[in-house]
Amino acid sequence: MRELKLGSFFEHCMGKLFERSGFKVKNNFRGYDHEIDVLAKKKGFIIATECKDRKGYLNLKSLIHEWNSKRNSLKLDRMVIAISGIANKSDKKFAKSFNITLWDINDIDKFNLMGNEELLEEFNYIFKINKKLLWFTFLKRYGIKIIILILIFVSVIFYVFKT
Repeated sequence: MRELKLGSFFEHCMGKLFERSGFKVKNNFRGYDHEIDVLAKKKGFIIATECKDRKGYLNLKSLIHEWNSKRNSLKLDRMVIAISGIANKSDKKFAKSFNITLWDINDIDKFNLMGNEELLEEFNYIFKINKKLLWFTFLKRYGIKIIILILIFVSVIFYVFKT
């Protein structure tokens, strides 16, 4: 059996929360010159989670600035910072001002007590996930490729029927 460090265990638990709500999850994803603790994808919608399992002081404002910059450069749909300690209201408000979700141990405990359907509804509410958003995200990522394929297809059909 593989031993997990404390931080790895916390990342594993966060990944399981996203899996329970229908996301495909990669832990310790390395790409684009960054490491992402938990990368969760659902129908083209991407959420990155930075997990901090620390007992001592954690400069949340600095961490929020750092991940806001990374989120923008990686073109992520949502960003979560999950901490094993307690976050105060001003830290959560500061994170929200950057469109980053800050979860502390109380939030995570609440999610762990939910059933899968309840957790799915909660995550859909938190991340404002609905069919319209998933469709928009899909088009934003693949729209130009789809349009090019349609144009090629129409051109081929036109050429075939013209000759």
